[in-house]
Amino acid sequence: MIKLKKIEREGLLAGLTFLSLIMLIAIQVSWILKAARLEEQNFNHRVSHVMINISDEISKRASSCNIMNDYICGRECPMSSKHDKIREIDSIIRVNLQKNNIELDYNFSIGDSLSDSRKHGLFSSKCYRQHVQGFTEKDGIKLYMRFPGRNDFLLAQMKGWFIVSLLFILFVAASFVVTLRMFLRERAMARRTADFINNMVHEFQTPIANIMLASNLIRKQKPNSRIEEYSGIILYESQKMERNVEDLLSVSGIGQQTGALLPVDIHEEIHQLSCQFKFRFDERDGQLTVDAQAEKHHLMSEKGHISTMLSNLIDNALKYNNGSPVVVISTQNRGNNLIITVGDNGIGIPQSELNAIFDKYYRVSTGDLHNIKGFGLGLTCVKKIANLYRGSVKVESSVGNGTTFTITLPLNDEQGKN
Repeated sequence: MIKLKKIEREGLLAGLTFLSLIMLIAIQVSWILKAARLEEQNFNHRVSHVMINISDEISKRASSCNIMNDYICGRECPMSSKHDKIREIDSIIRVNLQKNNIELDYNFSIGDSLSDSRKHGLFSSKCYRQHVQGFTEKDGIKLYMRFPGRNDFLLAQMKGWFIVSLLFILFVAASFVVTLRMFLRERAMARRTADFINNMVHEFQTPIANIMLASNLIRKQKPNSRIEEYSGIILYESQKMERNVEDLLSVSGIGQQTGALLPVDIHEEIHQLSCQFKFRFDERDGQLTVDAQAEKHHLMSEKGHISTMLSNLIDNALKYNNGSPVVVISTQNRGNNLIITVGDNGIGIPQSELNAIFDKYYRVSTGDLHNIKGFGLGLTCVKKIANLYRGSVKVESSVGNGTTFTITLPLNDEQGKN
């Protein structure tokens, strides 16, 4: 069925949405990692700048102090002097770090034997190195520094963005999971509904066929006006039931042309419908008026489409009327369009419900009254048939003042010919 095909397309759309979601999450994660690397690069740049200043100051101190020079070059010096120079270098480092707002614990060493040539990943333990210049008697002296709290510091710098991004990813993922579960339930319900409708209407078809056969046989007996009138009512009602069954079976597929297009005289269709509904109007002391003014009133359409569309509107005008129904059907040409108007004096439709009346299975609220029968498919058929022929349906209504439906159907040169 068309409905199931639509659901399969929606399933494909859900799959593509899932892939898009994965790509968005991947992009978001990539941006987070890129932001982390930029933060790390910024920190590394600040540390490198500080270490250049530190190494320059140590070089100056060493050039003016033999003990500092001996300590830097690794020569023997008194232990007390060695500790003093370590504290002096530590003071130099601390002051320069504070000037650059780097409030982190650190470890340092000076020499030419330590080597750390490994490649470092994101937030890995990194050893910072800087040459200490100005020692002609010994080359390759470097200042080495490590920051044990470096990773925590970098994470703290970007914690806000990281948390927001993580919450966004989790929210989008959770929303998709909930939407997917709702879609799967809706698809299962649609399939069960389609199976139910198919089984139900097939059970109706046999008794309807028998009723129509019996009423035709009665009408072929000796002429009797009363019997002919009653059998006509039976035949009409059975035909109406048959149309309801066909609506239930085909409402989902009516949006596509499945049969041959034939020339249809709209005025003739309206005349036949007025004859068919005459008994129901007479029974309620009502009136059905036809004002056919269109000069071009022929359309190419499938058999039964136009009569189904108009009979649904007339039937609704009878249902939703608490008094004597008055219905006016008019036609006119506007440009290259055929305009069909069906107006009534019924109970009207609240403004809040006008946008929903064409939805499948939707029925206008009638308060505490529950005596209006129907499936909620009539106006759905009307709109689908109009759209099928590139037309449109508009409705004007207010509570207590009746309802007017205006159907616009485009004509081409062949359709306009009489």
